[in-house]
Amino acid sequence: MSNEKLNINQWAKEDRPREKMMLHGPGALSNAELLAILIGSGNTEDSAVELMRKVLDDCRNSLSELGKRSVDDLCAYKGIGPAKAITILAASELGKRRKDEGPSERLRVRCSQDIFLYFHPLMCDLPVEECWVMLLNQASPQLAQEAMRQAKQKPQLFGMLKFGRLVSGENGLFTVVYPKAMGAAYVKMLSIPEKNEEVAGYLTQAAGYPCTFRAAIEGTVQESDKAILSAQEEARKQAENSLNKVFDMFGRENVRVKDE
Repeated sequence: MSNEKLNINQWAKEDRPREKMMLHGPGALSNAELLAILIGSGNTEDSAVELMRKVLDDCRNSLSELGKRSVDDLCAYKGIGPAKAITILAASELGKRRKDEGPSERLRVRCSQDIFLYFHPLMCDLPVEECWVMLLNQASPQLAQEAMRQAKQKPQLFGMLKFGRLVSGENGLFTVVYPKAMGAAYVKMLSIPEKNEEVAGYLTQAAGYPCTFRAAIEGTVQESDKAILSAQEEARKQAENSLNKVFDMFGRENVRVKDE
């Protein structure tokens, strides 16, 4: 029986690091296999994977320890020259910088203009018309911040809102929820039509679409919910019908009107 080792090109296709990554993604590869892709080849005795296993063994299988090695340390291994050593250390540095960088800021959608500014660079030069869909969650911290910023113009109103927690519901209904111990007075004040409409106006301006507002005590359900949602749904249907009439009249292409 021959003891001759197979090189990577003689391995089964699904076991070769590059092919394995293409089939199953980078998460399916070991650290040695990922590093083997970087260096490309091993030496006359070891494949790239086997060579990197030896290097990792000497680093106690720690990528952190590997990143502390110098170019000279790595060049001491047969089959690793300065170019391969620098590639390994560059990859280690990128991994460290990625960890330090933190998550990227998510797109903040507060109104229709934000959506336009996001999609316009992607779609303005398309040769044919396409339909794209943006899926949004119902998280409302950005709207809450913007609405509170506007409410600061009215100190009394701002003082009432800042003690509550703004949550979003369906069809543009927003609720400020107050703890039971202190909520009754705030709910009573914010239920005054003038105050209610003022807060709804701030939310509408921040969101870019019609919003309604209510105040509630934590753990309670207001009977007015169904009436509010029903009215909103009716308004939405009317707006949709009006828009469809415009589409039927002019077609579903954008019409740009210029002032002469």
